[in-house]
Amino acid sequence: MERVEAIEFATLESVHWLNQRRFLEPIGNAPSVELEASYYESTGQLPHGGLTQHGELRKSLGDSG
Repeated sequence: MERVEAIEFATLESVHWLNQRRFLEPIGNAPSVELEASYYESTGQLPHGGLTQHGELRKSLGDSG
């Protein structure tokens, strides 16, 4: 099971880097997460059905952790 967990963790790290830290020239040398946030801010919409942070998602699902 250790191997599967290591692969899952590596995948999560890659996705985090792609969305949070990689600068993209076509969108003004910013991470894609910043572009998404500025889009929602400019339109007055909330992303993902109104859930804006992982903590809020957990609360909405009844997860106390």
